Amino acid sequence: MDRPRPQHFRPRGGNPGRGRGQPYRGHRPHPYAPPSRPPRPNPPPPKRTPTPTQQQAGQIAQQQAQRTKNTMELNLHKKKTFRNTMKTCIEAAKLLAKQKNDPDFSKNFAALQSKLDELIYVKPDQATMTIQQELDLVRMVIEFYKDPAVDPSIRYDCFYTIFLAREAQPRLHERRISVLTRLCSIALQLEVFPIFDDLATYWLKNPADPSISLVTERLINDFVKPPPAYSIFMGLLPLREKALEFSCIFLSHGINADVYGPQIVTIVGQWLTEDLTDTLEFFGEHPALAKRFGETTLPLLVQWDVDQENSSEETDRFHCAITGLIVFWPQKKNPLSLDVFINLISTADSLQPRQITRLLANSTNAINTGMFPTQRFIETFANAATPKVLRQSPFAELIEKSFENKFHF
Repeated sequence: MDRPRPQHFRPRGGNPGRGRGQPYRGHRPHPYAPPSRPPRPNPPPPKRTPTPTQQQAGQIAQQQAQRTKNTMELNLHKKKTFRNTMKTCIEAAKLLAKQKNDPDFSKNFAALQSKLDELIYVKPDQATMTIQQELDLVRMVIEFYKDPAVDPSIRYDCFYTIFLAREAQPRLHERRISVLTRLCSIALQLEVFPIFDDLATYWLKNPADPSISLVTERLINDFVKPPPAYSIFMGLLPLREKALEFSCIFLSHGINADVYGPQIVTIVGQWLTEDLTDTLEFFGEHPALAKRFGETTLPLLVQWDVDQENSSEETDRFHCAITGLIVFWPQKKNPLSLDVFINLISTADSLQPRQITRLLANSTNAINTGMFPTQRFIETFANAATPKVLRQSPFAELIEKSFENKFHF
């Protein structure tokens, strides 16, 4: 006879509620059965760095002071190493400048360029120099230029070796130019003008070098773009006297519609009224540069001269400079046709009386020197009733003369 099952009886092998003796889903082994694998040991507690509140008083300051000291010592070591390297490179460049006739000059020059690229411009551990290293390089170059014992020819050779000798390799040349632009900005503030003489000498030999636009743009941003109240643009005024060639190249490549303002009016007026003869002689010796100046810069200057509504010492000097350019320009060597006059005449009805006076004066001078676009003027305004300025001399005389030639009066 079967004994009654105890209360809460549960067989080990299955689920009697189903009457099959099969393990039910979610079956667990007997609680007293040995585990199939030993349990994993608990991981050790993570090592935590003590918080500042757990450290003893004064310990944090000592550690920070030690780290600061180590960092300063490392930076001083890097500065000393960089300065020594740069001084060595400058001395090597000076030595090479005196050994141009040496049979191993090309080999030594290439080795110095590789060393400059490795230690200064493109380092193994970093792509470029730091700002501090650039400033150290600029400072040493300025000290080198201030040394009166250095011969100018050797000085130019050193300048070319350090900054401009990689023009055949665009990436390396671009990196050197970026340092050169900073050098020019600082040198202008410190009035180290021989740097600009050497730079202009290189530009005249390489008129398509990208450093021309980059350096002029940097000087415009640093000296012309700031508000005139700070008088920063005054730093450019001595360039005309100290570095004539650079100032002429600056006028040809740096003047554009974005730089218009009282600063550039003052600068151009000062530069071109001091001694216009030297400037025109320079343009006469360099026709390509004169052509660029006449086609891009001079039309803007003529337009800005007419745009001056008020009269002041600066604007009057600027007008004298434009008058001198139109009257004394070497038209036979570098012929120009100032089409800007057509646009100015078209909008003459909106000009003030003082502006119209300057337009008439500049137009008269341009007609007398052959720089006025007479044929285009006749084609545009021969049968026009406006603007009213056409009724005044010299425009009325041009139109009358054209009719006489046409009908053979």
